[in-house]
Amino acid sequence: MSEFLARLVPFVCIFALVGFLEWKYPFRQLACRKGFRWFNNIGLVVVDSLALRIVLPVLAVSVAEHVYSHQAGLFG
Repeated sequence: MSEFLARLVPFVCIFALVGFLEWKYPFRQLACRKGFRWFNNIGLVVVDSLALRIVLPVLAVSVAEHVYSHQAGLFG
């Protein structure tokens, strides 16, 4: 199984479970439409995932370059 599926399957299962429980046992009256709120939540998940995939590798290389230029680090 690929990493993508190993992350996607639990996310979809938990999301479906929480969605079902929210539909079956509402905690309070909704202030906005549920579809609008869920669309925003899924959008945040997508944007955050893409940002992490882009930012973390760039950050790691930047830190490594900074440490190397100052001749510091574990093996410095």
